[in-house]
Amino acid sequence: MLLQELWIGMEQENTIIFKLEDLIEKDQEPTCIIIQQIHVVLMKLWTTCWHKVSDCPQCITDPIEAALALMTLNQDGFFKEPKDMIKIISKLEYCMCLIILKEIRAQATDTEAWTSLKYKGSSIAFANLCDMFQNMENNLITIWKDKILHGLPLRVDYQDLVDDPSNTDISYSFLFDPKNICFQDHIHLVCTVIEGQGEFSRFLLQQKHDGKPIWNHAALSDWLQDYAALQKLLLLCAEMLSGAPARGTELTATIYCNTQTQPIHNLMVFGQHMTLHCQYSKTSAMMGHNKLIPHSLDAITSDILIQDLALARPFAQLAALNQKDIICTKHMRIKGASTISSYPIHTPLIYAQNQRTIK
Repeated sequence: MLLQELWIGMEQENTIIFKLEDLIEKDQEPTCIIIQQIHVVLMKLWTTCWHKVSDCPQCITDPIEAALALMTLNQDGFFKEPKDMIKIISKLEYCMCLIILKEIRAQATDTEAWTSLKYKGSSIAFANLCDMFQNMENNLITIWKDKILHGLPLRVDYQDLVDDPSNTDISYSFLFDPKNICFQDHIHLVCTVIEGQGEFSRFLLQQKHDGKPIWNHAALSDWLQDYAALQKLLLLCAEMLSGAPARGTELTATIYCNTQTQPIHNLMVFGQHMTLHCQYSKTSAMMGHNKLIPHSLDAITSDILIQDLALARPFAQLAALNQKDIICTKHMRIKGASTISSYPIHTPLIYAQNQRTIK
């Protein structure tokens, strides 16, 4: 429709149209050549300043305006409703953007693949970022083995985990799904500490006459600090190594099991992937529900996060209950703390200065 009427008084522009028509009619040239000629025609069409013709002021000289005017007409001669033209105009605008971007890319002379840049006066190289992430993962593994487990070979072996996203029962998660029998022993690390294995022998001083243990609060406090450092690194790995970064407030509010106020847990298992689901709430009024945005975690972060929730988190809840300067809220009664992390990245989970809270 754009080419039905040749451009009046523009011989050069008409020449490129004739060339395109010849290529289409002959049907012998490769498709890439025809596409390139279409690009040339559209670039000429959308970069030309269309002036009114003095001899015919009522004529529409701009082919786009003429095409849109004809598209708005129904067969009965009446114009279409504005809502019926939105899709056509949107497609036309999108096509304009693609043509201009293709032209910019074709004229770009910088073909070197850069691996470094200047950011606020500092030089940042991609190789340095890779080294930083590798060191971060090494620190995560070191803290987990040496500080959290104190060198003991404790591990939960899992395979083909089951998770039901449609289950909205309070406290449900893949950790408490009866089909995942590997997570049935929730107090493995707690029993190890009580038995005094390895360096955990200093955590329990003695037992009272009624059988209740007397804890070494200094040892518990040191362990909780190390556990907070582990949580900080887990948050950082989830932020930097799981695709497009989420907001820090979204990550710190994620939960691994359902609660009364949030019936959809954020940490889910899909096939072989551990994913964090952030919720986009700005379109809730239009869609009637929050939009879930999944972030697939890398292998190291996924494994240590599962080991943390299955082994270390139950003992962290027990250790926090025996610390007077930690405030435990009602969520502690729902199979323990439900949040993956209760603090922003700069304030680690559980152990913060002054008032400290587990949610």
